[in-house]
Amino acid sequence: MTSAASGCILLLLGPVLLSAEAVDDAVLDLYRTPREGSLSYYWNLSESQRGTCFQWPEPAAGKNGVWTSVALPVVSSQTFYDGRTCGMCIEFLHTDVGRGPRYLGSKHGGPEEHQPPANERTRLFVNNACGDCEYENQMDVSLNSRKGLWQATWVAVDCEPDTTPVQFIFGRGSSEHFIGLQARNLPIPVKGIEYYHPINDKWYTMSQGFTGMFKFQATETGLGWPDELLKPPLRVRVTSLKGQALETNVSRIGEAFEVIDSDPPIFFEGITGDAPTGSCTAVEEASRTPCGPSDVASLSTTHHCAG
Repeated sequence: MTSAASGCILLLLGPVLLSAEAVDDAVLDLYRTPREGSLSYYWNLSESQRGTCFQWPEPAAGKNGVWTSVALPVVSSQTFYDGRTCGMCIEFLHTDVGRGPRYLGSKHGGPEEHQPPANERTRLFVNNACGDCEYENQMDVSLNSRKGLWQATWVAVDCEPDTTPVQFIFGRGSSEHFIGLQARNLPIPVKGIEYYHPINDKWYTMSQGFTGMFKFQATETGLGWPDELLKPPLRVRVTSLKGQALETNVSRIGEAFEVIDSDPPIFFEGITGDAPTGSCTAVEEASRTPCGPSDVASLSTTHHCAG
């Protein structure tokens, strides 16, 4: 995935036709099953290009021990899962092997100076979708100064929020009539957010969008104006991918992308801990074998956005 000026654009494709339960299980499998894939590069994120997940600048969970952010595919062997992986951390192991079609038959998948860290555990933070990632289990890393296509074995792991609590941001256009709300800085992705309306003492499930934002219209309460208005502080219940649910408040409806701490502060458990079972990182590099198929000859001869 590179800039439009280079001939490639980010494609936001339609939803995967899977039940919510099937998608959740598929995301959990990213933690259970290490996979053999490839790593490419695209542009640096910025204020004008925050990533599909809108988690730029990254929260503490996306910075602590993290090399950079990464985009996951929405086509082919898609692992973005309509935004369900937003806020996920990935650990990869690159074993000094290139996979780029332009470099078949050679050791490297691009200029040697653009090689990812070799033979060491390296962490990435999911903050984008890649619409042109065509290779099996590909990851597109946000480092504009590099190019090439490289071997990478990877698995999802816990992020490290440290002592920073869960935080919230609002999407553009949020108001007392409509809110787009994202919970961030968890060790694992968010599964759901519910909103509590005090007038009718009822919890409402917010709908999840492709960007990892959860949305709710005041009219969904059926209360009519002005009772239906969504007045802060907003009481919410956040559920993690693991199924842990915690309640807190959002003190105000902030400007778009303004970071607001949970009040009271809430903290979630992770899934993997320090040593994920079955991870390739538990295997000594000297005796490591691929976690899945790695057939360089099967790669197509064109990849428009890997440098």
